[in-house]
Amino acid sequence: MSNNVLFDSVRENLLELNKRGSILNEQRSILVSELADSIIGEFGSDAPDAMYREFQRALDFANISDRLIFSEKLAAHYHPKDLTRLLLSSDGEGLIRAGTHGKISYIRNRYNDEAYARFSSVIPHAKPLFFSDFEECCEAIASGESEFTILPLEDSVDGKMFGFYSLLDRYALKIAYVCNVEREDNSKNIKYALAGKYFHLSHLEKTKKDIARTFEFTMTQSPSTNLLDLYSAVQTFNALENRISSVYLPYGDNLARFYHSVTISKKTDFLPFLLFLSLEYPDYTPIGIYREI
Repeated sequence: MSNNVLFDSVRENLLELNKRGSILNEQRSILVSELADSIIGEFGSDAPDAMYREFQRALDFANISDRLIFSEKLAAHYHPKDLTRLLLSSDGEGLIRAGTHGKISYIRNRYNDEAYARFSSVIPHAKPLFFSDFEECCEAIASGESEFTILPLEDSVDGKMFGFYSLLDRYALKIAYVCNVEREDNSKNIKYALAGKYFHLSHLEKTKKDIARTFEFTMTQSPSTNLLDLYSAVQTFNALENRISSVYLPYGDNLARFYHSVTISKKTDFLPFLLFLSLEYPDYTPIGIYREI
């Protein structure tokens, strides 16, 4: 048999196997969907974690595609507002102490003032409260004295400022908006965050314009952890992974905290993605759904 004939024969066999594989994958997806419907119909309750455990028990050989199908089917079981409330604990938005709406605590200087001017354009009845250090600014939110604070998060030269991210973690703050302020000498840009106790869920509402927003979250894990499943979820639900940063933690062996930044748009199936994260990575923490102003 000549090399050309052998080449053609092998190629035809591979094409046939590929075709059969596609058919098998399609049939598998149909069966997984039917299994998901059966489990969800049996439970019929607000217990997504219990349903997910049952799915894993019933299909202990489930691959990432199977788990993504289940997350999508499970997300469709809920009303979007109910699922958003369940996943992001948005009920707390109504508990902001009277008199704190629009109050923004920050340290006054030239660049922070510019950041405040940007943020005040999108916050109704914005009012500044001045403090001498960043912890006092965050304490003002914890005590109910202010609704937001302004924190620098990164600069164009040194990258993320993990010390300020630790304040977000310590005070359980969520990023509502970000803006970039340029130094006078053009040496670098500083990204500032307007952060408060609750998510601004208006960023999830559909608008006529497809405004890109950023979803930022953290998870603590070993650097050797395989993140391919997370990448598959990002692609499946039409998001875009912008950046991953990490910092080693002072406790544990080779433990690191990963900071993920994902772009979401009108094309993104955001709630199924959010549900997948909460089920697959229970240690993950959402820290912001925001847009740049």
